[in-house]
Amino acid sequence: MIRQEECAFTKGEQKWDYLYSADAAKAMYLLAEKGKDGKTYVIGSGKAQELKDYISVMSECAKAQETVRLGAVPYAEKQVMYLCADISALSEDTGFAPAVSFRDGIMKTIEYIKEDGKQ
Repeated sequence: MIRQEECAFTKGEQKWDYLYSADAAKAMYLLAEKGKDGKTYVIGSGKAQELKDYISVMSECAKAQETVRLGAVPYAEKQVMYLCADISALSEDTGFAPAVSFRDGIMKTIEYIKEDGKQ
């Protein structure tokens, strides 16, 4: 998208949970500090959105709305349509809550890619 190249996707009806890397690192830090021994924790944002909504935000941030082709790729035979982390134990035991919105995370990622010259 940053290079304004065509990007083909499914219809984007899958509902997935996304978490910015700094929030994931924060969750792991809090688990090391406050997590209970032997307990299993799931890391995520705890909220799922349709993939097409994430793609829309990414294309807006990259100024690439014209390059996105939703529905150009068929769903896989065993396509995961819903994936959302239950972070209730993580939040209860550590106080974790995601701090970076998806849009802000995408903007930070775009800035990093541009600064690093990887575009």
